[in-house]
Amino acid sequence: MRPEFRLATEADLENTYKVYLDANQDLNRRIGRSVDLEKHTLPTRALAVRRNALRYDAERFWIAEFGKSIGGFGLAIRRRSFWYLAALHVLPEFQGCGVGSELFRRCLGDRRGSDRQIPLLTTSDSANLASTGLYLRFGLLPQTSIIQMQGLPRPLEQNSVTLRRADSAICQAAFDRLDQIVLGETRPEDHQCWASVPSIVPYLTYDRDRIVGYIYIDRDGALGPAAVERPELLAPTISAAFETYAADHSTEVQIRIASSARDCLGALFSAGFSCVTEIRLLLTSREFGRFDQYLFSGADALF
Repeated sequence: MRPEFRLATEADLENTYKVYLDANQDLNRRIGRSVDLEKHTLPTRALAVRRNALRYDAERFWIAEFGKSIGGFGLAIRRRSFWYLAALHVLPEFQGCGVGSELFRRCLGDRRGSDRQIPLLTTSDSANLASTGLYLRFGLLPQTSIIQMQGLPRPLEQNSVTLRRADSAICQAAFDRLDQIVLGETRPEDHQCWASVPSIVPYLTYDRDRIVGYIYIDRDGALGPAAVERPELLAPTISAAFETYAADHSTEVQIRIASSARDCLGALFSAGFSCVTEIRLLLTSREFGRFDQYLFSGADALF
């Protein structure tokens, strides 16, 4: 059956999340990996990302429809100076037929003029060779890996910073400044997305009275994203977030951290936070960002 490609609508949001679950459960079965996907993605956050895409990136949210059923979808975001493929999933029975490549092209759009110079980014499960191969063919190469870890919050014995719940009057200016340092770009659209999820609370990192970072804490079990002024501030920020999370929860928490944040990873492993549940690749068309100063979004498709 030949697919029909169309732009997504509000009615597609839950169905695209189901496609994500089915496609990834199939991959996990094939490689023998046991994982609770809904716990790792937190459905409320996943749906918030999709609603945010309809608001800001509707022309980059595409559906591959077979008859009246969704067989695949792609979702990309375009900010001022980068393009990010947030999701690309095709059901097993429709894989290998060029559906993923066509969705990628449609999400990419018609790149002309200065648009051809902006970096392209995506992430891929390191176990999914087909997806990684697709991105390589489009010129996206591995820049770093993203290690997804899960466990009980543990003290890292790094107490050089404190966290304060972000004040809405000042937080966006702080987010913008820190995102500019780490990503070379502001992204108020994405912060609005996280703010729409009731379980997520933003915190600012303070070194004495100076704001040096931010981190989101999700009471449903995830930390991130986080950005800090300097690499040595990442581990103390995570340590303070562990303490904040553990004060109200006895459950496990998950984080996603780049392998380039070596010192921070060393602190986590030394503290016994060592359960690795997945390794992803960050693929880019050219070098982008300072990911030794960053914690990826803890449980959704935004990076």
